[in-house]
Amino acid sequence: MSTSGKPETVDRDGRSWRLGDAETVAWIARNCRVGLTITSAIPPCFDRYATITFSTNDPAAPAKVVSVNGLVPPDYECTPPLFTAIDGAIGPTFGSAQTGNYIVDTAGHYLQSFGPGRRWGVQLQGQYAFYSGRQDGQLDASLLYRHGLWQASVGGTFGVANLRSELESGALNEVAVSLDALLPNIRFGAFATKGLKETDVVGASESLGPIVPGGTPLLVHERVLHTVDSVGGSVQLNLVPNVWWLDANAAFLNRHAPGASNKAGANVRVSRQVLPWLVAMAQLDVNESFVGSSNVGAVTFGVTIGRWPKPRDWSNPVNPLGALVPRMHYEVFDRLR
Repeated sequence: MSTSGKPETVDRDGRSWRLGDAETVAWIARNCRVGLTITSAIPPCFDRYATITFSTNDPAAPAKVVSVNGLVPPDYECTPPLFTAIDGAIGPTFGSAQTGNYIVDTAGHYLQSFGPGRRWGVQLQGQYAFYSGRQDGQLDASLLYRHGLWQASVGGTFGVANLRSELESGALNEVAVSLDALLPNIRFGAFATKGLKETDVVGASESLGPIVPGGTPLLVHERVLHTVDSVGGSVQLNLVPNVWWLDANAAFLNRHAPGASNKAGANVRVSRQVLPWLVAMAQLDVNESFVGSSNVGAVTFGVTIGRWPKPRDWSNPVNPLGALVPRMHYEVFDRLR
């Protein structure tokens, strides 16, 4: 090993050999696994090795019948997947409290693993939805950790909503956590969100209150944009292996508007692999973001371009495979100050 901290060489057997430094030794110690294969001495994915085993069905004459098998590490160890995708969808809305007759929905996704064993991951997302009566968008950043069949995530969401019926747009943010089980034939999990910056004033007016001893009070009538906290579950199922699959989630929505009852929200998406980089989808949403006096929803059809975790990735037991970050839910109500 090099003791100077800089690359050094030694001449032996008629050629010059490069010596590894302390960082190289640490890399070998961190990634080698105790066993009888070459990875007990050389880390997996070193680009100049393979494990070769010799076997025979005749111990007395090993040279008589010999089979040679080569073993190379799986792709997810040597080249951990980088997941990037963009979505686009359009469709009609429904419900008496709807804020438009149609929705145009777009999103972008990024997921990269890192760290020892590539078990950590960072996930970034952006989403924008246009209705004729409102627009909302959000940015998400999440940290993921994978341990065997289990995956946990924690992240933050920053959202903006602009309702045509209100004087101004409002900005909110919340934290989202999730825990998923990634089994060989199904994926399911639980998630929860909680508002951090829970309120923003999107309109206000003033009026004089009733006369009281000492004067007439000035009343401020505010229109308040408020986060709706949620807790729910999700599932991903294979319908036709490598062709059709289903993603679904449902959540309990905890409202804060005075006198308002809590609601439920849900999302069901059916996807079909068309090309290696193209997925077609149909989706049903109920109370997907804005929570009003009655249930609202949308039926959309669109495509995903790129690669995002799907059932064919379940065979990867090491890297994070994306976390569900639900749409930020919000409501608007009156507040008197």
